[in-house]
Amino acid sequence: MRTPITRWLLSLVIVNGFCETAVHAGTWYRIDELGASEGHQTGALAIDISGHIVGKAETTTGEYYFFAALWDAGNPQAAPLALGNSNQAWSYANDVNNSGLVVGRIAAGDGSPRPYQAAIWNANDPTAAPLELGGIGGNYAEAYGINGDGVAVGRGSGPSGVLYDAVLWICNGAVQSHALTTLGGNGNSAAYDVNDSALVVGQSVTAAGSTHAALWDWDPDDPTAAPRDLGTLGGTTSVANAVNEDGYAVGFARTSDGNNRAVVWNVSDPAAPSILPTDLGTLGGSRSVANDINAGALAVGYADDANGNSRAALWDLNHQTVTNLNEWLVNGEGWELSQAQAINDFGQIVGWGYLNGQKRQFVLSAVPEPSGLVSLLGIATAYALLAVVRRRSQCRVSSPDQAGW
Repeated sequence: MRTPITRWLLSLVIVNGFCETAVHAGTWYRIDELGASEGHQTGALAIDISGHIVGKAETTTGEYYFFAALWDAGNPQAAPLALGNSNQAWSYANDVNNSGLVVGRIAAGDGSPRPYQAAIWNANDPTAAPLELGGIGGNYAEAYGINGDGVAVGRGSGPSGVLYDAVLWICNGAVQSHALTTLGGNGNSAAYDVNDSALVVGQSVTAAGSTHAALWDWDPDDPTAAPRDLGTLGGTTSVANAVNEDGYAVGFARTSDGNNRAVVWNVSDPAAPSILPTDLGTLGGSRSVANDINAGALAVGYADDANGNSRAALWDLNHQTVTNLNEWLVNGEGWELSQAQAINDFGQIVGWGYLNGQKRQFVLSAVPEPSGLVSLLGIATAYALLAVVRRRSQCRVSSPDQAGW
């Protein structure tokens, strides 16, 4: 998520022409395979504006397990680093903010898959040990999202260990975890993302037992406030996966005929009388899901084509278009992109697909247009200034356990 200073820097980049070449539908992309991404469980899940790509990767030799992984978009073919330098079995990295703070989960110290605990790492100091965030009384917690202020969200189990609640973590000298109120039901609640205005999106169970997309307007003075039910497209289910700083949330909602469709909600005013999903459409098929949205109102995910095949998709909310990313690759021979998982504020996209029939993870980077020289100067200036922003971040030290975190 972006800080106010980061938003100003992004405007600087836009002025210098970068967003003209990188952040709109109809842009051509270069695709790079991520190093050591051949494992079935390997996944690139998030990317920040510095090119830190986080997710999970399988071991390639010896005992099988997967671990929280860090790739570098500037050197994508290199094998991923194990965050925390621990090769911690069964750990995940789910999200990274623009200061390089990474959230996910780590497993029990004895190497067994459970119990899991929510954790935070620093991509700028990847060998530093993770900090456990704690939970809400049970033996499971996992963080899915983190904003520019270091507020993290996810889910955790209570003392019974059976039901899961959405959880929010903040740091005021010590880590505090808060179970978020449900939509009236029990279990299967989770918070997936949070923006810098502390608008939290995810899913919760209604009193009728259905899973609906939920919006929490987090207020430390009223931590048990009820969430908003974001509704469906006539079906029983919806989930909100991500929210940007302008208050646009994306995810999916089920239709009355049982198909999931990518949707957007305008949650910028949490108290609005009505907040309903808008169908973003498909690539000619019946299903789609939006996984992430960036500052430029570009959303990514997957959509079915007319033949029922899932294709990595890009929705440009400003121009109300949907694009099959397979059709905009300058070097895509042998590739079939199935899903776009995340997009950063510079328009770089990570996801997975098949290269010559084998599952692989990828990163897409926009190909500069003729005005690219000016664009690159803007990027270089922004990156230099962003280094200053990272040093000024609330969690601004080399490792989380030394920070406000």
